Amino acid sequence: MALAVAITIRCEGGIAYHVRAALEAGATHEEIAETIGVTIMMGGEPASVWGSQAFQALLQFERELCCCTVQPQYGARRNRL
Repeated sequence: MALAVAITIRCEGGIAYHVRAALEAGATHEEIAETIGVTIMMGGEPASVWGSQAFQALLQFERELCCCTVQPQYGARRNRL
């Protein structure tokens, strides 16, 4: 929910913080992507710009948080490190 608000109000720092916090709390790639998608659908063109940044942050943080050589299995809850 907080990620959707950060995208809507165009808060770059909030987007990064909430994407990372969601991953650390165990949210899946699909859950975060769905949040971004719904926010874009409801927020229109401005939200699409910031939603795109949120998705790029998601991809970046997934790479950073995965310290092993195995890629995360999307759709399955990730164990906290």
